Order: sequence, then C-alpha cells, then structure tokens
Amino acid sequence: MGSSPSVISSIARKKRKPRAPFERRVTRFSVLLVTPGLVVSGILIWLQPWSLQSKVLFFVAELIASLLIGAALHDHIVRPLQTLANVVGALRDEDYSFRARMAVPDDAFGELSLEVNALADLLAKHRTGAIEATGL
Repeated sequence: MGSSPSVISSIARKKRKPRAPFERRVTRFSVLLVTPGLVVSGILIWLQPWSLQSKVLFFVAELIASLLIGAALHDHIVRPLQTLANVVGALRDEDYSFRARMAVPDDAFGELSLEVNALADLLAKHRTGAIEATGL
C-alpha cells in the first residue's frame, strides 16, 4: 500500500521544526551582531571616571546608533527580496512590465535580479508571439 504524496509531505512538514519568518531571523542576527560590541563598550563606559549621568547618556546614544544601524541592515536585506517577490508575483499574474531595479552584475543578488528580468523578457516574448500567431 502506497501513501499519497500529500500525506507524505504533510508528515514531513510536521516533523520539521517551525522556522521563524525571514524578517525575524534577520532581526535576530542583527541583534546578535551588535550585542558583543554593546557589552564591551558598556563595560568600557562604566569603567570611566565620568558621572553616572554621562555614562548613561553615552550608553543610550550608542544603543540608539546600534538600533539605527540594525534597522538599516534589516531594510537593506529585506527590501530587495520584497521587490523580487513583487516581480515574481507580477509574472505569475502575467504582467510582464515589472522589473527588478537592483539588477547589476558582479553580486549574487544582482545576478538573481538579472535572471528574473530575463525571465520576464522571455515570457513577454512568448506572450507576444502567441498573440501574433493567434491573430494570423
């Protein structure tokens, strides 16, 4: 007796650990990236012969700067992926006018953007060819 593929895939999905959404993982990694620096600088600030108010002010300023850098990193990673998701969604809906703007060679994401744009061009050509063939 064979099991259907949908039953097997649902069993395989139940065995896997649930994964955090990509944006949360990026946020967690950003926090993990800045935490050691904040701890070390917090210790160094605490060891200075400054007033408590100055120590807190410096640490809060550093914390705000770290949060801004983390937010910029998050935005820099997530936005291009959202752009590609929008382009692929438009292709699925047979709208071939969307293109990924960050399509530059010599980096991995740029090459992916170039390939998605090339796929959009190819699908647009096939659609135009089918419309012309139908018209004849």
